[in-house]
Order: sequence, then structure tokens, then C-alpha cells
Amino acid sequence: MKQEYSLMMFLESIHSEATREAYVSLVNHFLKYYKLDDFDSLTRIEKNELQKMVETYTIHLKKKISPNTMKTYLNPIKSFLEINDIDLNWSKIKRLYPTKVKTSGTTAYSSADVRKMLGDCRV
Repeated sequence: MKQEYSLMMFLESIHSEATREAYVSLVNHFLKYYKLDDFDSLTRIEKNELQKMVETYTIHLKKKISPNTMKTYLNPIKSFLEINDIDLNWSKIKRLYPTKVKTSGTTAYSSADVRKMLGDCRV
């Protein structure tokens, strides 16, 4: 079976095998969300419609995933579209991203924390 041109270009643009697998999986997630059959069908959608699709998908993700992983889900889509010469307004899309959540470091280490860390690092 002949490989889709858009997928071939996308795969060739990614140098790490692990990144390749993750990116394909996340673009597939986007395709399934819109019930699209293949990668090439994504490249045939009108630019304005595709912009709205990515914006809607971004809003959908805000309700489903951690704010800190938003870029992880959308960078593969951005890379796929860019390698296939489809330029969307990503600054507008990024404005839809939720505010990141600081996961740690909200307070300074206490003296007890420092003693414990130093105790665990015996030289």
C-alpha cells in the first residue's frame, strides 16, 4: 500500500523514533476527534475551516487534559501542518491555551528539608 504523501513528509521531518511515534499518535487523536479517515484528508480541508477545527480542539482539550500538557498535544498538529505547507494563525490558537499550573516550588525549602537532602547526599 502506498504511503500518504503528507504522512511521509511528516515522518521524514522527525528525527527521533520516540518522537515520531508520539507525534503520529497525537495527530491520530486529532483525526479521530474529527472522524477523519487519513492524514491526507487533513491537508485537503480549507485553511479557514482547519483554523476553526484546531481552535475548537484546543478548547476541547482544555477540559480534558492538564494545562501543562497543552503544547504536547498541539505541537504535533502544528508540525504536521507546517511540513505540509499549511500555515495557521498559531498565535491566536496559543491565546486559547489555559494558564499553566505551577506543580511545585510554591514555597521555599525549610531548614528540615535542606538537612534531609544533605543527609541523603553523603559524600
